[in-house]
Amino acid sequence: MLLSTGGYFRWIISLILFLGIFCNYMLRIHIDFAIIQMVGNGTESKYPQYDWTPLEKSWVLGSYFYGYILLQVAGGRFAEIYGTKIVLGVSMLSSVVITFLIPWLASLSPWAVVAVRILQGLFLSPTFPSLPPFTVKWSPITDRSKFVSITQSGGVLGPILTFPLCGLIMDHAGWEMVFYITGAISLVWCLIWAIFVSDSPETNRWISKSEVDFISAGREQLVARKELELEGKAEPNLVQIFVRMIVSRSVWVVMSCDFAYCWGLYALLVMGPTFVEFISLESGKQLTYTEKLFVTLELLPPAVTTIAMGFITTDPLLCIIVMTAGFAFTGACGSAQIQNIFLQAPNRAGTFLGISNGFGNFAGALIPVICNWLTHGSLGLEELTGWRIFFASATVFYVVACILFSFFAVDTQQPFDTFYVDKSHRNNKNGEMTHNSA
Repeated sequence: MLLSTGGYFRWIISLILFLGIFCNYMLRIHIDFAIIQMVGNGTESKYPQYDWTPLEKSWVLGSYFYGYILLQVAGGRFAEIYGTKIVLGVSMLSSVVITFLIPWLASLSPWAVVAVRILQGLFLSPTFPSLPPFTVKWSPITDRSKFVSITQSGGVLGPILTFPLCGLIMDHAGWEMVFYITGAISLVWCLIWAIFVSDSPETNRWISKSEVDFISAGREQLVARKELELEGKAEPNLVQIFVRMIVSRSVWVVMSCDFAYCWGLYALLVMGPTFVEFISLESGKQLTYTEKLFVTLELLPPAVTTIAMGFITTDPLLCIIVMTAGFAFTGACGSAQIQNIFLQAPNRAGTFLGISNGFGNFAGALIPVICNWLTHGSLGLEELTGWRIFFASATVFYVVACILFSFFAVDTQQPFDTFYVDKSHRNNKNGEMTHNSA
């Protein structure tokens, strides 16, 4: 049976990936909004509330990223070897199961939530590094930028719609249903992924032969070059690739951009709802959850938006509008970095993205701890002053990363993408591996 006969099935695949990234962000950030009602602010609620300290709350918010950074590099390499379908499928399905368990674990202890969120981050960590090997197979070179833009925009629309969705659910059914509904939506996506997606067009039962030929012709040059490089040679192991990449200046340029991007992103995604709650209480203008919905949407020109955040304290709604306007620029920022990775390492883009994304997401682990230290720590700062310093830090990272990328980024294939191990000399008499560069 053919679902596609007119050469459009690859765009259906990109839409499925778009929805997958959308669901990925739902599973990642649902608790950032739900925790407002879980912990409460001294008001009565008909739903369960817990007396967690600011430190415990910061650990719950940041714990996801302690697991998320662990399998970035390995996840990209697994996808290059075993395929994205199984890597991403297992990643998402495991996270869905954990999402269903969070309400019960929250009733036990905040530290039970911390533990399971670390595990959830671990399962979701291969998500983005697993995408480049899939993208290379499914998109001809002429369509690649469009394919990437469609899929990555799920990371923008995910937060935009997740927070309003969470607000509506919390208003009508309570915070526990946030986890059950977002988990159910993501479970439906897992079924669609399993039925319609394969690792390459050649192995997909739904695509037309004419479209397979079109995609194959569009990537023919890349495939031919790789086959020539692999003649008489074998893929190096992960450690060899990692060492080659980590000593490259161009890799560190991309990593710095990823870190700055993630710092600003998570400053708003993770701590944004808490900041809006704080200024709502300070100003006496109580917003409903539905009105807080757009709280997390990223970075106007990010440097301007983030530093402005700390000074918009009289009107929570205005704060939300500024955050919403800023978030519109997120997709372009992410897509630019990913496109640069494809240019530098078309063969090992998954491993490259794993290194860069893993480094960048250290920011997610640090954000709640740093914010709590500035606003509730031993520095003796007024809470509002602490918030202003916190948001200003994102501006600094953005400016530094922009300067580095402007002066030092490269757009040519790098040596770490074209070296292989000689098969004829794979093992010497002492059992040691020898290699040289292509």
